[in-house]
Amino acid sequence: DINGEATNDSSGNSVSLSSDGTRVAIGAIYNDGNGSNSGHVRLYSIATQAAPAPVAVYTGPLPTSYSDRTPAVGDEVTISGLRLSTITSCTIDGVSAVISNQSADSFTITIPDGTTTGLKNLVISSSYGILTAQGAFTVTEAAKPAEIVVPTAKTNAGSFNGYIAVYAKGHKGKTLSWKIAGKWFKTKITSDYQVFQRKTAAIGLNVKVDLYVNGTRELSKTVLTR
Repeated sequence: DINGEATNDSSGNSVSLSSDGTRVAIGAIYNDGNGSNSGHVRLYSIATQAAPAPVAVYTGPLPTSYSDRTPAVGDEVTISGLRLSTITSCTIDGVSAVISNQSADSFTITIPDGTTTGLKNLVISSSYGILTAQGAFTVTEAAKPAEIVVPTAKTNAGSFNGYIAVYAKGHKGKTLSWKIAGKWFKTKITSDYQVFQRKTAAIGLNVKVDLYVNGTRELSKTVLTR
């Protein structure tokens, strides 16, 4: 029998046997020898061989849990664990992740642009060296491309039923000025799409229309009245 050091250590939670069967590593995830539930691994070998040299106790940062195991690019993930204040940087897919809210038992990273989808390792650098947290989380969605906004602002002029009409689209809040047959008119645009009209003297006339928005000429055209 190989017993754990203390009750409730969960000794044997993980076991690894060498290929020749002469050595075994036994994990006890709740051992308290290096802090409450810090865990340890003990190595054993058969009596006919010299015991391996004792392994130095690891005292560097140790992540143990993640607030989100399936984040998307741009999401924040809070990582909890032990001795995390010694961490200086983190990378995913070789891309640096911004660290914030760092303390001894937790810190937050933002999944960086350039991270592809899939199971990811978190590479942690600290004053103790580099630690790779295997399969820390699965990135479910890459960054979406920036939305391209097509300008919708427009102005135009035409005629109907004896009127010259001008309209402005996407210029809400701006000042509209227009000149019809040499006469000026001016008003403020109060909606996203607005039509203004002036009565003309007769049908079949060619009328010059100049249209300005906030003092900038947007349109100059000749309109045939009808």
